[in-house]
Amino acid sequence: IASTTQLVLTAADPMTADMASGVKATVYRVDAGAGRPPSGAWLDYAGPFALAAAGLHTVEWRSIDQVENTEAVKLMKIAVDAAAPVAAISLGDPKFTAFGLDVLSPTSLISLSALDQVAAGVAVGVQDILYRVDAKQTNTYAAAFTLPEGTHEVEFWAVDRVGNTGASQKKTLAVSALRAAAISTLDGFSASGTSDITGPVLS
Repeated sequence: IASTTQLVLTAADPMTADMASGVKATVYRVDAGAGRPPSGAWLDYAGPFALAAAGLHTVEWRSIDQVENTEAVKLMKIAVDAAAPVAAISLGDPKFTAFGLDVLSPTSLISLSALDQVAAGVAVGVQDILYRVDAKQTNTYAAAFTLPEGTHEVEFWAVDRVGNTGASQKKTLAVSALRAAAISTLDGFSASGTSDITGPVLS
């Protein structure tokens, strides 16, 4: 589960010989004897609660009726994933960098990937990678894609299997059809200034 997932406990006093006094209280504890907060003391259940700390937890609970009949303790082991996945972008060839801007051709493939971060030994895995181009429609990433000529902003992020959403990242890309012709002949062209372009260049 996620660190924001709400845990709900319910109780009912069963009829015995057509009689039931009703539930008086439900109590629970988390990680009894584990030496980490909460301390493992029994707490009165007052409503849904979450396990904020990442890692493996043991939740125990029991109910008591109005005449002090006490239910046997029930137990569940729960893994909490509190870390969001991190997405990354990869640019295919042909490409080069000019004055701090990545330049692609309309045939250059753009790939996205993501890794779910491990926190306290728990990682549930990536569910989806999402992206949008030029602040338009959000898409679920399924395969590498290309962009038409122009300057574009690609925004991308990932979501894991319990809904943890990673921070969105943005990448500005310039796409030009001139790139294919510019690298067709002469090798080793270098421009002066703050940027170098290396590769076959048509003179």
